[in-house]
Amino acid sequence: MEAPKFCRKCFLAEMKRQGISEETYRAMLERIEEMDPELRCTKEVYEERLAACKKCEYLVEAMCGQCGCFVESRAAVKANSCPAEE
Repeated sequence: MEAPKFCRKCFLAEMKRQGISEETYRAMLERIEEMDPELRCTKEVYEERLAACKKCEYLVEAMCGQCGCFVESRAAVKANSCPAEE
């Protein structure tokens, strides 16, 4: 039996294609969509943050190796910053 693939630089959206449950992915998207607009960053900032995460050595299987969060969720919160830069 082949071992599961280890995804070093993936987000949940990419891992969905590799077997993460649709339910997990949808729950994360819903959490972001339902977030108070005053707490959520702009789409542009969100995309910039994800681009930085994609290059980060701490990104492992859609999670931040510094704080343990799902990066797609953390990046959506206006007040959050990169834990590797703190």
